[in-house]
Amino acid sequence: PAAQPVTEALLELTDVRTGHRVLDAATGVGEPALSAARRVGPSGQVHGIDADAAMLAFARRRAADAGLGHLRFEVMDLNQPILHAGSYDAVLCRWGLMFVDDPAHTLTSFKDSLRPGGRCGVAVWGPDEGAPALSLAYRVLAKKFGEHWLESSLMTPFNLSDQASLKEVFFQVGFDDLKIQKVAAVYEFESVESFLDFRLECSSEFRDRFERLPAASRAEAAALIIEAVSRYRSPDGPIRLENWAYCLSGRQPPP
Repeated sequence: PAAQPVTEALLELTDVRTGHRVLDAATGVGEPALSAARRVGPSGQVHGIDADAAMLAFARRRAADAGLGHLRFEVMDLNQPILHAGSYDAVLCRWGLMFVDDPAHTLTSFKDSLRPGGRCGVAVWGPDEGAPALSLAYRVLAKKFGEHWLESSLMTPFNLSDQASLKEVFFQVGFDDLKIQKVAAVYEFESVESFLDFRLECSSEFRDRFERLPAASRAEAAALIIEAVSRYRSPDGPIRLENWAYCLSGRQPPP
């Protein structure tokens, strides 16, 4: 639910509609691919790619359960060139571009896979302080245990948080008609403990570092995170964290 507004913004910014062919790069467990497939309908096609075969297996089950026979998935590394040149009306990449080795190379590949006039839409996180669901635990532990908790390997989700620089890359690779939209992704948790579970499950590196702490330090770290996130408790009970993403869309120029 938190991510759906970001998905909808990408679909709108890339003008995905009935009959379109859509590529969803770094689809993970199947989004925005499933949402795109519902929008394009049976007359369209959606192709989801990701490097993680296990996540794609889950995505395939979701697509089958939803009866989306025009949606297919394929294992593919975004650091490699995307084939199918000039094949797609839209390319989507929700929270994936920041993890590639060379964003300009990957964006060029996205552009080349579009038909003339087609659009590419990517979602990235803004600065880490505006995305507490991802960064709060790191920042709390950095204050207590040292700045190594804010090393680049842990902060990868924010690699492209400088919107001016990312816009410049879009222009450099040849996109035009650039559009940008700031979108709120609101994560809700039933308890402070469920937030900590979420962070441990979502980042293997964070989990490994956390579990390597001595038992006493680990207990202190958990208490500090729980104390920090408890400040986000809403009047009706749940923990509610508002996070800001940026959706950028560029056009493959017509001939």
